[in-house]
Amino acid sequence: MNRQSRVFILLLIFFIVVSAVKGQTSLGLNAGYINPFPILNYNSTSYVSGSADYNGSFFVATTYRKKAGGKLFLGASLHFHHYQLDYIEKNAIHIGLDEYTKDIDYTFNYLNLVLYPELVFGHRLTYYVNAGITAGLLLNANKSGTNTHMRMHSGGPDGYYPVYTVTEVEGDARSDIKSFSAGVHIGTGLRYHISDSWDINFDLSGQYILFPVEIEFTGSQVDLLISAGAEYTIHRKKNKPGQ
Repeated sequence: MNRQSRVFILLLIFFIVVSAVKGQTSLGLNAGYINPFPILNYNSTSYVSGSADYNGSFFVATTYRKKAGGKLFLGASLHFHHYQLDYIEKNAIHIGLDEYTKDIDYTFNYLNLVLYPELVFGHRLTYYVNAGITAGLLLNANKSGTNTHMRMHSGGPDGYYPVYTVTEVEGDARSDIKSFSAGVHIGTGLRYHISDSWDINFDLSGQYILFPVEIEFTGSQVDLLISAGAEYTIHRKKNKPGQ
């Protein structure tokens, strides 16, 4: 077990222990859309270019909140993130004469743990803000696409002519993707109390995380998460004097 896995497991154990503490607690389930904004870590030149375009990425999250007093709650959530990425990288030894193009579709899943304090304002319709940390482990990853080498050769009827060598790429992509990510989380949203025990919510949050694709080529990313869900509050009865 590597160091990153141990860190994640320790955080998960902490989440389970905190969940077992007595007091008013709320358990919820959210599902929504991820809009990632990748940040490439190379200096763009005429010889190197790239793009990372996401589509169809989504997440499902279980949430836990415990009232710590007044408007303050302690929260934790366990996220399943599904990413689909179209990745293109072009690298030229001599522009127009000797070029490599990588065009690969990635599909991969992460398990993320988020820990945060939360401030809640209002009564029946409440507004909340939270901020904390996030850590994630790669569950699996696959890729499919092509690596193309274009090279100009001389000797054709019109002089130079291009020769293309295309290599199919398919299979496991864990060697291309970071197995561990960590970063910061900030969120806000509205929660409406349907009854004493049930709430519905609309949540908007952002996460700055280490970029999970193309270890050597890309740097980090910002994920915008938009979701809706429901929450159930457990009201523990207080013991009467003498009991």
